[in-house]
Amino acid sequence: MLNKASFNSSIGKLYYIWLSELKVPEVVFLSNIVKSFENYLEELRIKYTDLSFRDKKSDEIENSIIGYLNGNLKGLDLKPHFLTGTVFEKKIWLATLEIPFGNVLSYKEIAEKAGHPGAWRAAGTALNHNPVLMVVPCHRVIKSSGAIGFFGAGEGIKALLLELEHRLISV
Repeated sequence: MLNKASFNSSIGKLYYIWLSELKVPEVVFLSNIVKSFENYLEELRIKYTDLSFRDKKSDEIENSIIGYLNGNLKGLDLKPHFLTGTVFEKKIWLATLEIPFGNVLSYKEIAEKAGHPGAWRAAGTALNHNPVLMVVPCHRVIKSSGAIGFFGAGEGIKALLLELEHRLISV
């Protein structure tokens, strides 16, 4: 049984799917794009035919995200749970999880950390498939030139998250 919900935040409405089987909720999906949410639900329904969903919010998840976006928390202490993704994508996502708050790495550096030097374009594609916006902080991955690069939630949001973290590091 998976839980699904949505809530309003400073970057718009956020849609999420989560597991509550353990003490700490695990985030399966998080996005600000309703179409991505609907597509992900359908992907899970196809992949796991016996899976069911219920509408249920998580105060812990929502409060953590709102606290982070309001600048009250230095990062999200939320655990991702990957129900989709290739082995390569999961390696990239796990390497991205290790980027410290307020820091950035290039797509090339992430590919190297994941054990795939030279696969920087594929790393970018893997991050574009990241199902848990902000939890796996793909906004902390930029081009080698220093340019922000693509962000599935919107380039403006990537810039906003990077600025938020930079501002909090300076405090």
